[in-house]
Amino acid sequence: VNAYLDSSDDTLFGDDELNFAADKSKKLIKSFYDDDDEWSLYAWSQVEAGMYADDTSVLETSGLEDEDETYIGPYITKTSSISPDTDTLDTDIEAIFATVKHTTTTTAAPATTTTTDTSSSVIPAVEKCMSLTPTTYNTQLLSDCNKPVEGSVMSAINVMLLNVDSLILAQHCTLVDLQMCGLYNREGRISELGVSSGLELLTLPQGLQTRLDLYERINDIKYWVAVCILLPTSCEERADILSSFIQLADSLKTHLGNLFSFTSVMDGLCLPQVTRLRETWSTLRKTHTDIAVLFEARLRPQLTALNTGTSTIPVTSTTLPHINPFIQLTTFELIDSDCEEDVLNFAADVEIERVHYHTAALRTYVRQAAVYTINANMRLEGFQPDVNIEDLFRTQFHMRLMWGFRGCEFEQGPRFSKFEQVLKVLSERAEQGDVSC
Repeated sequence: VNAYLDSSDDTLFGDDELNFAADKSKKLIKSFYDDDDEWSLYAWSQVEAGMYADDTSVLETSGLEDEDETYIGPYITKTSSISPDTDTLDTDIEAIFATVKHTTTTTAAPATTTTTDTSSSVIPAVEKCMSLTPTTYNTQLLSDCNKPVEGSVMSAINVMLLNVDSLILAQHCTLVDLQMCGLYNREGRISELGVSSGLELLTLPQGLQTRLDLYERINDIKYWVAVCILLPTSCEERADILSSFIQLADSLKTHLGNLFSFTSVMDGLCLPQVTRLRETWSTLRKTHTDIAVLFEARLRPQLTALNTGTSTIPVTSTTLPHINPFIQLTTFELIDSDCEEDVLNFAADVEIERVHYHTAALRTYVRQAAVYTINANMRLEGFQPDVNIEDLFRTQFHMRLMWGFRGCEFEQGPRFSKFEQVLKVLSERAEQGDVSC
């Protein structure tokens, strides 16, 4: 029929051509009717009413089953002009869709209903701030109004890191991660929005608050690892703490399948402020040779493979997938929007293939959330957490520890930027101590 519409010469068409076109038009619209959807039924009723014909009496009884050769399609008759008015046709099509939409809307509710319950259709607001409240957080490890990086607290933390088995530390860390990611309990925003898990919440606009919380946790663990290594005054003590964190990273990945905190701990170990301590790393290779080899030969390449998307981790071995890049990609500009140069540098370093890989990976993680929960229950079966060790891995504790009671609730961007400078000063001081060693 479209081929016939391209010509304006009605002398080209004889009875055979018109019958052929009419037959094709009938079969086409009839096939729509066979689909039995709302639009097809409506279009068919309009055809039966003669909407597409000049004389409705021909179709008012039997629709398109009538074999009259006069009617072959919209606005086309044997005696009419062959050239269609495309503007009129488009206008009428838009009117049909508008009528269908209007009909669907007005018939959805009973005519007698005067009030409508819209509570189920209200879209939850997008929370643009973190849900973490460190100033109201209480723990035995910190005083009520603690100062940033208190020496006595840091000493107590280092004692715990050196004396507690790395697997126990990893279990406490994973428990807190699962709670924050909504894989261990499904309260709060997850139950309000009706999503299956916190992983699904990350993909929604309403998941901005969760992304901000996890972005805070990613950076807090990284900075906490670095400051614990940099504060000790001797090479041997720094090497011991370094060894403890390497074993923690290995336990997180190998024994618990927690790629979230594994990546955060490894990011702290790979910070320039830590890697520049040559004497500390040299001492590690002498006193903890197997741990140093583990870090260089296995853990560091695995981190690179995860970030570049060249590593495949079996879902049966994972309790928390590698969601860190997605959180960083979707949150970094919101946090550091005032630092234009940092944003530009970050955008320049991110390849489009990496963005595509990690966004596609997150969709897979969402579908596998139930498997991660099952794996977590199996790995943590019979585990009894210790309150003080669990506090050691709480994000609120890290915020209070590193920025103090007064500074922990400042905006993330300025806090992170200033703490980077603090780490730089601590690293320079530690490097001078390394030279003296």
